[in-house]
Amino acid sequence: QYPPQQMQAELPYLLALPAAMGMFSLAGTKLLYAAISVATVWILYLIGKTLGNKQVGLIAACVAAINPWFIMIGRTSYEVIPATFFYLCAFYVLIKAKGRNILWSLPLLFLAFYSYIGTKLLFIPFVILTCSYAYYMLHKKKFLKEYITVCIASFLLVAFFLLAVKLNPAGSRMGELFTPFSSEITKQVIQSRHTTIHSPFTTVFENKFTIFGTIFAEKFFTIFSSEYLFTHGDSFFGLWNHGLFYYLDAVFLVIGIVTLYQRNRKLCMFLLAAIGVSILPHLFHKTTITNFTPHISLLFPFFMVCIAWGIYTSILFFKTKTSFAGCVIAILYLLSLGNFITIYFFQYPLRDNTGFPTRVASRYISLAQQYNKPITVYSNSSSDMLYKYLFYSNEYTKETAQQVRQAEKSHKYTLNTIRFVSCDNTKDFSRSKEISIYDATCGKLRRESPHRKIANLSDGGEAYRIYNDTLCQKMLLHPYPSNISLTDLQVEKLPKTLFCQKFINQ
Repeated sequence: QYPPQQMQAELPYLLALPAAMGMFSLAGTKLLYAAISVATVWILYLIGKTLGNKQVGLIAACVAAINPWFIMIGRTSYEVIPATFFYLCAFYVLIKAKGRNILWSLPLLFLAFYSYIGTKLLFIPFVILTCSYAYYMLHKKKFLKEYITVCIASFLLVAFFLLAVKLNPAGSRMGELFTPFSSEITKQVIQSRHTTIHSPFTTVFENKFTIFGTIFAEKFFTIFSSEYLFTHGDSFFGLWNHGLFYYLDAVFLVIGIVTLYQRNRKLCMFLLAAIGVSILPHLFHKTTITNFTPHISLLFPFFMVCIAWGIYTSILFFKTKTSFAGCVIAILYLLSLGNFITIYFFQYPLRDNTGFPTRVASRYISLAQQYNKPITVYSNSSSDMLYKYLFYSNEYTKETAQQVRQAEKSHKYTLNTIRFVSCDNTKDFSRSKEISIYDATCGKLRRESPHRKIANLSDGGEAYRIYNDTLCQKMLLHPYPSNISLTDLQVEKLPKTLFCQKFINQ
């Protein structure tokens, strides 16, 4: 489970098995998800072709292939990737298949439901909306039996899940649902009334439903705000200098919706309804607003269909100069892509959003082992630090597997000569001869002693302190990270001298 102690969806554990069994590496764990992400682009082509024509499908696929969110999330192993893929596959089958072939959507819906816990809330509305549109608009009231079967099976699947949650409430995250009766809403009502001068109108305007409505509206308008979509994104996306879409997408999104409304009003209303359904997980998830992009993952493909329509109709508008218009739009998108790539690959890595200092610490431990000195790592989560070390250093092997199992059972996280322990601010490292790595989040020590440091790349501040350093002791080190190149970030491939000069600071 990651983050630790937080329940995740069921299917991703099975998808991760090949990586855990035979490809336990940085690249290996993401290969399957990268393939699924690429396949999602192909599914978008098929959906665009079915809802429009071949040209709309191709444009939708191209827009998705260079979309900032799709590029960033597609290079991770986050659960939202298979969830989006399976939802779109089921959607395509429901709108394209006929007769009994419609029932092939059921296994796909099953996989979608169990892929990501964040999209479970939209499952039933998504199925009902898609089946209704396919039945009434696409197939002209044919195949009613098949669509009803899909809806009933979907209800049974959700009922089974809710029963499982009721039988095992400790393993669920039902407490994260956002309703007028949530404990967070009650706390805010009490706080608001305590800071409001009492009047006959206090209970009318300061109650659970008004607070809920205010937060609900704030979430809704934040999702569709230009600042979120096109300028900054949220803390999950984390680039801050770039949005989830390009500014150019905003123009074609508006054009696409307007022209669709004029030419195919029923399709336009369906896409708007699908966009509305896609944001339900965030609207009813906790009270927080700053970290929600994965919850609205299905908004992106439906937006891209609208954008594709906008680009397609814009090119057709020029009639005799369609090729020229298409080339101009393509060039503008390539410039937008170039700007995003610069921000993502050459600015983002230096902001420490991905816990890079922990990767550096893991590399330091791997290199320091050659001196046959005991190494102790102090952190707020010993197990988490051990697992990250195993991952980054590729040390989970047949030889170490038994030690890891024993550490998990005993809660004493030791691997060979390396110990992973809890923070201890009473420790006096000047009296110790072992190599000690101390997480800066543990706070200040009562008695400080000379040390080296692993710094944050963004500001040079301490991320880890290294006491009794042996690895880099005879080298000339810099006071903070400098002259970092893209290849330097592959710390596992750096020789000892270059590693110390680049990432260990005096």
